[in-house]
Amino acid sequence: MTQGEIRDSSDNFEVLAFFTADHAVEANGKVYINGAFFERVYDTSFPAQLSIAVVVLVKVSPREFLRDHTFTVEIEDAAGNKLPDFKIEAGFRVAPPPDARPEDPAQMPIAIPLSGVSLPQAGDYWFVLSINGNEAARYQVRAAQVGVLAQQFSRIPQSGDDSQEEE
Repeated sequence: MTQGEIRDSSDNFEVLAFFTADHAVEANGKVYINGAFFERVYDTSFPAQLSIAVVVLVKVSPREFLRDHTFTVEIEDAAGNKLPDFKIEAGFRVAPPPDARPEDPAQMPIAIPLSGVSLPQAGDYWFVLSINGNEAARYQVRAAQVGVLAQQFSRIPQSGDDSQEEE
């Protein structure tokens, strides 16, 4: 469910999914998603403003339950430079599910709505997820500039139209 490389940030975390979507929200341990897994965005001019979501699903080892952790999401361009105006950082703590056995891991779903993210130019970008300062996954999105296409339709004659040729 991810594109590109996935690296375990340690043996205690496994990224099960990391991708973009048009819209996503987490509620009651589930992620509700629309328009997921796109890898291209098109705009007529750059910088381009995006309103999207980033979705993350992490499996957490019982060894990490009830401890403080952090995750970050950043965007890198094709040269490996981080976009200066974009960084999401949050703390988290995971508790075992109420019916878990001592060795059972837990899943932590995250949906991050992003509004007003600006991509400075067309090209390749990577959303980069880090857990506790260690890169855990990345997802590539290509931004492309497209022209506005105008299509002229020929006029379809209507019955009784004077412009129709007589046979």
